[in-house]
Amino acid sequence: MEIVVDDLGEGQVVRVNVGHRLDLTAYKSLSEVTVCAVDNPQIAAIVIDFSDTHQLFDSGKAILLDLIMRARYLKIPLRLVNANPDISLKLSMLELSTDRIIQNERGGVAADRLGYA
Repeated sequence: MEIVVDDLGEGQVVRVNVGHRLDLTAYKSLSEVTVCAVDNPQIAAIVIDFSDTHQLFDSGKAILLDLIMRARYLKIPLRLVNANPDISLKLSMLELSTDRIIQNERGGVAADRLGYA
């Protein structure tokens, strides 16, 4: 898992490349994303990139739900981008609002609005 903070001038975006699989081993890293957002008021958005992800376990879905709830509490937009069809299907089972799941290559329109694409 790779976590990068991109400075976009108007604010910063925390970009997380999930890697091959999302499971319980990612909990500490994704918790650090929240801590980063709390400690840094310049954070304007969180982008979770699934471009390399081929496995999404139930524990990974639980971690995502936790991160989504924390982002909502902090009023920070969170986007899930570059999910392949299998991962998108699993994410859709979480009953997330559809504006959070972007399947387009490099994040599509919603990520463009965040300055990510």
